[in-house]
Parts: sequence; structure tokens; C-alpha cells
Amino acid sequence: MKDQSKTKQARSESERKKVEQALKESEESGWTILNNIQEGYYEVDLAGNYSFFNPFGVNSPKLASAFGKMLA
Repeated sequence: MKDQSKTKQARSESERKKVEQALKESEESGWTILNNIQEGYYEVDLAGNYSFFNPFGVNSPKLASAFGKMLA
């Protein structure tokens, strides 16, 4: 029984590592897309505060102005 338990635990650990790697690759892909699109992208939290701008969004006068107003 102990050998079966160790085998199940090792399999579970291996599966967890595969899932973690897939999640990491997915997150990296998402960040690559956000950082390279030629459109401004931003996120707003539930309170209406801007919480994220992609690089193009930061350089956009309209979005930069809105972000500046939020900081004022």
C-alpha cells in the first residue's frame, strides 16, 4: 500500500508541475500580446481607478491624460 501511495503522490506532483508550467506559459503569452499590441489597453478597478496600462496606452495622450487626472 505504501508503494501505491508514493506512486500516486509522485504522479500528482508531476501533474501539478505540468499544470504550473502551462499556466506560466499562458501568462507569458498574454503579457507578450498586451505589451506588443499597437492599441492602448487599460484596466479599471471597481472603484474606477486605472490599474493597468500597456506600453502603447501609457504613450497615448488621451489615456495618459486620464491617468494624470486620476493621480491628481
